Amino acid sequence: MNISMEETFVKTFCEKRIVDRLIYELNNPKKRMNALWRFSNHDQFIKKSCIVDSSNKFTPDNLMDKIKKLSKSNKCYLLSPSFDGVEYSLYDGIHQGFYEGLAVVFIIDSNTAVIKDEQVYGAPTKYILHSPSNN
Repeated sequence: MNISMEETFVKTFCEKRIVDRLIYELNNPKKRMNALWRFSNHDQFIKKSCIVDSSNKFTPDNLMDKIKKLSKSNKCYLLSPSFDGVEYSLYDGIHQGFYEGLAVVFIIDSNTAVIKDEQVYGAPTKYILHSPSNN
């Protein structure tokens, strides 16, 4: 697990009111799953100003194309109950998490991330997050 990457993601893309709680839960082995499950309801605490695109029609390839326009990173760090704290190449990470039924956070770098909704009915929505600079 890359705690500093997780903390940077939370501080950059989450509302201030939940930052301390999420960091506490991510750092506490007994509470970590609580934090990961919170991303199923991310619309309640992700900064709306950081959402640059969203769609339920993205394919893995066009999602990667959009990410490459925002970031030069070739790595992807996944957060989800199934892929907890695993780092992949960008290609492998997107393909691993794309078809996961649960919510997945793809952390690309300190300013770019993607959140894929939990699949309930139909194709889940993917949200591309970008912040021009760390907050």
